[in-house]
Amino acid sequence: MKKQTTKSKPINVYHDHVAGVQYSDYQLISIKAGDEVELRRETSNPVDSSAVAVYIKDTRVGYIKRPHNQRLIGLKRDGAKFSGRVVSYNKNNPSWQAIVISVDVTLPEANEKDGEVL
Repeated sequence: MKKQTTKSKPINVYHDHVAGVQYSDYQLISIKAGDEVELRRETSNPVDSSAVAVYIKDTRVGYIKRPHNQRLIGLKRDGAKFSGRVVSYNKNNPSWQAIVISVDVTLPEANEKDGEVL
């Protein structure tokens, strides 16, 4: 059977407000749409050992909403690469609605065999 290599395109896996912004120092940095977002695991988080923190300009601004953590962690375990950006920032909104981000994932190339049973 012929072996196929499939190149992956980025897939959006998160588009929502950042949770817990009110407990961060987000006001100390300049945030604008298009800013790069970095996600970091926080296994020592006393509230949620599966917490995924959101960083902008090396400052923690909050967290991915809890229901999405396990899915993102599983994708990372499978070798996915993440890229994120700020979609909008409105300092006049309540803090828990101030920052909206979008996160895309690119999966590693798959080496599939034609006819392979899944």
